[in-house]
Amino acid sequence: MRKTGCFRIDKITKKRKAFASRPAVSYHGSQDEQLRYFIRHASASFALCSNFLLQSLITIYHYHQFLNQSLINMKRFFLPFALSALLIASATTFSACQQQTGSVNEQQQESAVTTDVPAETSTGDVAEEKSEAIAKKEAAQAAAEKAEAIYHKSCSSCHSLTPPAKSAPPIIAIAGQYRARYGKKSGAVADMVSFMKEPSIGKSVFGSKTFERFGIMPVMSLPDKELEMVSEWLWDQYDPNFEGDADCQ
Repeated sequence: MRKTGCFRIDKITKKRKAFASRPAVSYHGSQDEQLRYFIRHASASFALCSNFLLQSLITIYHYHQFLNQSLINMKRFFLPFALSALLIASATTFSACQQQTGSVNEQQQESAVTTDVPAETSTGDVAEEKSEAIAKKEAAQAAAEKAEAIYHKSCSSCHSLTPPAKSAPPIIAIAGQYRARYGKKSGAVADMVSFMKEPSIGKSVFGSKTFERFGIMPVMSLPDKELEMVSEWLWDQYDPNFEGDADCQ
């Protein structure tokens, strides 16, 4: 370090070296010399500060350029990887959405099939049951018509449908007696067939007064099938509003 009066200057530019190497001037000179001294050293200090400031600005500029270039390089380096990762993520998400959508569609189709099949089956069952009911109804009606024809042919000469009685109790009175004794049609029909095949007081549903009035009916020489048909038809002739005497007297 070099002394210059009471000031110390660390470094100066090359342009000021010649001036700095000159012998120092004491403060004890004239006022003009002291003024020139301060001007020279102030100029040197200003030049030094200006040079330092300029070097700092240049350094900052280069550092800024370095940062910008680094950012550009980083963008150039990482941008392809970022785009690739974005594309992969998008493709994965799209594939997952497609699989989920396909699964939902399959479940909806299965639900629709599952829902439609019972509906079709139910509709088919209803139609089948309806057809069976119609067939049974038609068969019962045909059997009733045939049984009524047998009644008119073989029974109506003695048994009227309703009072007054002929030579035997009316059909409506017989049906009332069997309904009063039997809870089920099958048991009543079986006893009617047995009575018509072998008539007796013990098998009859009427009391002694009926037999005193009408006597024992003759044996019905009809096939068992026709006897059953007539018995079922007789059971169906029951009228709950009938208020006549059981013996129709």
